[in-house]
Amino acid sequence: MSPRGILNKNQNKTLAKRYAKEKLTEAGFDVQEWRALNTLWNKESRWDSEAKNPKSSAYGIPQMLKMPEGTPVKKQIDLGLKYIQKRYKTPTLALEHHNKKGWY
Repeated sequence: MSPRGILNKNQNKTLAKRYAKEKLTEAGFDVQEWRALNTLWNKESRWDSEAKNPKSSAYGIPQMLKMPEGTPVKKQIDLGLKYIQKRYKTPTLALEHHNKKGWY
């Protein structure tokens, strides 16, 4: 942590990745699914919880549409994983779609 108790962007990204990996493990996914999610969200936002898409209302780490600015990181990840499971079943399938279409 920084002297003022505020995390810098790299620290936030590290903690976000740790949380996402933990949630995937809890859901029964393996290391390959973690690699796919890491690649997907690196492409989408570089794990920046404040990333804004200038062409749409997508925001945050998972670049979800209409996500309010300032949504907490853990909630962004939870919503992003829920979306992936509902729409694609796995991060690998979401990444495959992204690689073909440029979005997921």
